[in-house]
Amino acid sequence: MRGRMTTKMSTPRGGRPRRSSVAAGFRLLAALGAGTLAATLAPSAAMAQSSGTTEFAAGSAPLLADPQGTPLGTVTPGTPLTVIKQTGRLAEVRIDGWSMAGAETVVFAAKGLRIVLAELSADRPANRTVGARSEDQYGGVWEQVTVTGWVSASDLVAAVEPVWQKAHVLFAQRCTKCHALHQPTEFTANQWPHILQIMTKRAVLTADQTALVTKYLQIHARQPGTPATGPKGPGPRR
Repeated sequence: MRGRMTTKMSTPRGGRPRRSSVAAGFRLLAALGAGTLAATLAPSAAMAQSSGTTEFAAGSAPLLADPQGTPLGTVTPGTPLTVIKQTGRLAEVRIDGWSMAGAETVVFAAKGLRIVLAELSADRPANRTVGARSEDQYGGVWEQVTVTGWVSASDLVAAVEPVWQKAHVLFAQRCTKCHALHQPTEFTANQWPHILQIMTKRAVLTADQTALVTKYLQIHARQPGTPATGPKGPGPRR
């Protein structure tokens, strides 16, 4: 069918990606977004110093509107979450990202970068606040958004590397039945979801496994405008 992490997580021939620091992971995210993603996620890290810690979704996790369990949406694997406070088994968290006009239920990592951080069950819930509005290079209108909610504390991990390692193992084991293992850098973050629509069906992945592999490949994808790397060598620039 989707490493890199130093500014990337590389995938040695042994099949296990090399570890890197959480800070390196954020530098990679910033590079993927060509500056826009850095502007989106950096405030989260900065605010975490004063209002809480930054942790990560271990997998697809239910997002609740309140401690009573009112559904709000779903957080995708590896999403950075600012933990505001913890009450019993639940943690109140904040997600910072972008939504596109007409697709307000989806919170993306950055303007124009379709890495999904969370999917909401309603267009404009009370837990969602809107900041700056901006257009992408194609004229699409984007809104900078903040979503607060509650997740199970057991769905959070302090470091994101184990999440990507789990994804890499799953990807390597299940996505080589029909072809040689593809490298994440063969496609851009925006290209991978379409590519995976066919691959994940053949690999018989569950919805949660598909979300995990998709996010892993997008986070470690090649930057637009750079040559693709993988079994087929350089590919088209997009």
